[in-house]
Amino acid sequence: MNLSKLILFCFISLIFSNAFSQSLLWEITGKNLSKPSYLYGTVHIKDKRAFEFNDSVFVKLNACDQFAMELIETPELMAAIEKEIMLPEGETLDQLFTKKELEKVNEAFKASTGIDVSVVNSMKPIAVMMMIMEIKEQHDMDMIVDDYLYEYALKNNIPTKSLEGLEAQLPLFEFYTPKVVMKYINDLDKADAWMESMIQAYQKADLKKLDELQWSDETHFSMLEEILIKRNYSMQDSMEVFMKEGATFFAVGAGHLPGKEGLIQLLKNDGYQVEPIIAKHTQTTISLNDWYLLEDKEDNYSVEFPGKSESRKEKTAQGMEFVMHGYEPEESAYDDNYFYAATCIPLAEEPTEWNEEFVEDLLAKSQASVIDRVQGNLLNTRRLNLNGTQGIEYEVGFLEGAARIKVRQYLANEKMYMIQVISMKMTPNNANMNRFLDSFKFLK
Repeated sequence: MNLSKLILFCFISLIFSNAFSQSLLWEITGKNLSKPSYLYGTVHIKDKRAFEFNDSVFVKLNACDQFAMELIETPELMAAIEKEIMLPEGETLDQLFTKKELEKVNEAFKASTGIDVSVVNSMKPIAVMMMIMEIKEQHDMDMIVDDYLYEYALKNNIPTKSLEGLEAQLPLFEFYTPKVVMKYINDLDKADAWMESMIQAYQKADLKKLDELQWSDETHFSMLEEILIKRNYSMQDSMEVFMKEGATFFAVGAGHLPGKEGLIQLLKNDGYQVEPIIAKHTQTTISLNDWYLLEDKEDNYSVEFPGKSESRKEKTAQGMEFVMHGYEPEESAYDDNYFYAATCIPLAEEPTEWNEEFVEDLLAKSQASVIDRVQGNLLNTRRLNLNGTQGIEYEVGFLEGAARIKVRQYLANEKMYMIQVISMKMTPNNANMNRFLDSFKFLK
């Protein structure tokens, strides 16, 4: 889970929609096509409200010979992004902003990510803006809509393709100048309200409203010709090639659909019939992750992992054995987190009196031990009570702010129960993290 992947997902999420009929799903026929293809407008966020699919989406996707989206992540793509996101050698962010501007940038960056902007000092201004935007968005789901559909296609053995290469989106890297970033930071509340309006319009499949909002955004108006219109013509060319190969389900940012130079009209101009498929009702998402329930009957607890966990024996500093259950997602997995773990550690000494003061002291010492172990800094903390069992939750930033660990600890049965998630993408409270932590239960 690296920074470039986060930035790619963030900046693509700027592109939404507009059109004439209230549908996100469109059927493409005519011009000697042997079978219909389908165009679906997505929104590149992890907010669960964007996952209320038209009841025909999965039916049509299953009927297609292949699936195509704007850009499929590959190792080569990630390497190219890592190169493009860096400033030229010898340049740094603090050279691009005035001292007063940099103070304001750091304030906003730290408020969102919990780390100092100096961590990304060698990166282009787009890194600052996109990381702030990523953190501020909802993270109810563990992947964006496009990747969800892509994973669904893979799971159902439907071949996948990219509509374009990274070069089509490279103008974004230069568009976010210090001036653009300052405009965004100076009006964060307005930007949040704009995003909320976009999501609500998307829920209603109101493409006309989405189009109005898209072109009303002062921050990005000047780049829409480059990053939206020009790409529409390029993607149309790719779509025609793919449709000749077989029925294709296209998933693209909904902002590419409408308008005189939107994909719908461009396809019509080229002789295709493009008709909306109106939803009779919405359909909830289909689970793509295989979650596994782990029951540790010896230590009397259960927890759900987003994959098959592995167990190994460890020892405390005092030489006491305990079992750690852990899961590390594969690099190819769409997961905001790097590692999940659950342990139950026996107390080094039996308490002479099990009272509130003892519990407070032990939880505080355990928290301090974790902070010291990762050489991090405490970001936040709160007390917990799980059906009468006292506990604590806290987050620690480490690796110079490039990672976080979120921990929940409970004291029961003269043992310390600890569940923790390490995130390398600085996306607190993401869907997988919350589900894992909330799944912890005592068996009896």
